[in-house]
Amino acid sequence: MAANLNDGLTPTERQALEEELARRRRNLAALQAQQAKYGIDVPVRLINEIADEETRIAQIEARLSGAEGRPSLAAQYFSRATQALVMGDLWEARRYYEMALDEDPFYPRAQEQLTLVQRQIATAAPPAAAPPRGCLAGLRNILGFGCVTLVVLAILILIGGR
Repeated sequence: MAANLNDGLTPTERQALEEELARRRRNLAALQAQQAKYGIDVPVRLINEIADEETRIAQIEARLSGAEGRPSLAAQYFSRATQALVMGDLWEARRYYEMALDEDPFYPRAQEQLTLVQRQIATAAPPAAAPPRGCLAGLRNILGFGCVTLVVLAILILIGGR
């Protein structure tokens, strides 16, 4: 990594940040390996730890690039996507991962996470269909009978009531 003369870091500070960055990337890789073992049922604690490491990595990268700890726009979008994922909003997560990639097509892990979210969306249950309207439809839903059965049942009730 080339040193930026305007970043205000001494060579010792820069080296310490680069070492911390390498350590956090190793931590992130270990956390992601744990996440892979869980499949789709990842504990929230683990998701939060991954999000924290990703945020801290983005902050260190920004500091090393001279942005004084301000995460890049891509890092901010990635962080929001991860938060949406924690909340279970796959569509919002997908939107933010796409925005991160629009901002920086080479942003670490954004494409991988986007692919995972798209797979989860593809396998998610479709939204529930609206229930049929009308009183017979309501009865059909409650009793679990078809229309013909309901008509026959109604006729039998009417005949039996005489």
